[in-house]
Amino acid sequence: MLRSLWNGASGMAAHAAKMDIVANNLANVNTTAYKKQKAAFTDLLYQRIGTTGQPVRESSSGPALSGSGVKLTAVSGLFTQGPIISTGRELDVAIRGNGFMEVELPNGQLAYTRDGNLQVDGEGTLVHSSGFRLSAQVMVPAGAKKLVIAPNGSITATLEDGTREEIGVLPLYRFNNPGGLMPIGQNLFVSTEESGAAWEEVPGQSGMGTFQQGMLEGSNVNLVEEMTQMIIAQRAYQFNSRSVQVADEMWGMANNLRK
Repeated sequence: MLRSLWNGASGMAAHAAKMDIVANNLANVNTTAYKKQKAAFTDLLYQRIGTTGQPVRESSSGPALSGSGVKLTAVSGLFTQGPIISTGRELDVAIRGNGFMEVELPNGQLAYTRDGNLQVDGEGTLVHSSGFRLSAQVMVPAGAKKLVIAPNGSITATLEDGTREEIGVLPLYRFNNPGGLMPIGQNLFVSTEESGAAWEEVPGQSGMGTFQQGMLEGSNVNLVEEMTQMIIAQRAYQFNSRSVQVADEMWGMANNLRK
């Protein structure tokens, strides 16, 4: 069977997967703190051909090799800074620079996010937009008139009697390899062996980012780049399908030689 049939099929499958990733990036162009994903490909096994007999000496150009196609090997997140967008909302905080907030999932697992669209639940606890509590466990006093979140993460509440009280501190967390974080939806990531374990830092120190109250971080998806990648994926899929079609025609010609 012609090897080009399988090579072309592998190219079609790989670029169809890339198109899925590009479409997901475009769908999240307005998602708060979304980090775009990028596909990585690798070539498949090579088969040595033309090795019948023992050569007198090796050719200077090396043995003849034939490839087996391509496959998608990894999908990694690009954690570049997204645009900082002013909302004017008291509980919105954007992270300018490195770092993630830590969230506790219902099963006790820890997740990480840069989505600063914070809320207060029915018990007065500061929670993520998904409803999951922050690991910092900040309690907002009943009747608090105003909250101020400083760039270093300290949170001060103005009480009903006009006095001010510091009610907690939001730390930031970082990873050796943020690109290895695994997205789980709802603007959350969990650590993996590739990302390494998270460690806590003080905002504004040791290269960490700072909080910006009244703002949110936008998606880092660039529409022009994604449209270009979409065209590249479409054309690559088209050329691979063409190679499958040509190989099929050649196979048909070989089968009809007796007629």
